[in-house]
Amino acid sequence: VSASLLGGFVLVSPGESVRASKIPGGEGFSFLLAIPEIQVPPKKTGHARSVVPRQVSLADYIANSSSLAKLILGIVTNNPKLAGEGMIDRIVEPARERAGLIPLYSEVKNNALKAGAYGVVVSGAGPSILILADREIHGELGNMLTEIYAKRGYKATIVSATPAPGARVIIG
Repeated sequence: VSASLLGGFVLVSPGESVRASKIPGGEGFSFLLAIPEIQVPPKKTGHARSVVPRQVSLADYIANSSSLAKLILGIVTNNPKLAGEGMIDRIVEPARERAGLIPLYSEVKNNALKAGAYGVVVSGAGPSILILADREIHGELGNMLTEIYAKRGYKATIVSATPAPGARVIIG
């Protein structure tokens, strides 16, 4: 909801009172969203959170912290390559993939990166996958993703998107 209201990229800090802060930058970033048509469990987000480990290794924690720094710096400096390097998660995504919540995630990710995408992440609780890539390769990537899902018996909708400006008040 925060990104819809504020537009662009938003950092949400949980706590007693949730804070949402708009991150400046990311101009010109473009994404593909792969939305597989699968049956999702009831209370999907709660279920997705339940498979995440409660304790992680120091190495994984440091790697994820480094990824977050790269992602934010890439957005602020309008550097999609650096932002893509920050789209690596060693904790949440592997746990959700092992639990079967994100079908074909590794295959989609590996193939998208080989085809020139900057970064690939799970969108929210999944099963949708968000891919940061130059707009010029969206068509090629979209066709490839559709084929990957189809070969495994899934249908998927592929959507091209850019960060939106956010909500505006219209008086009239």
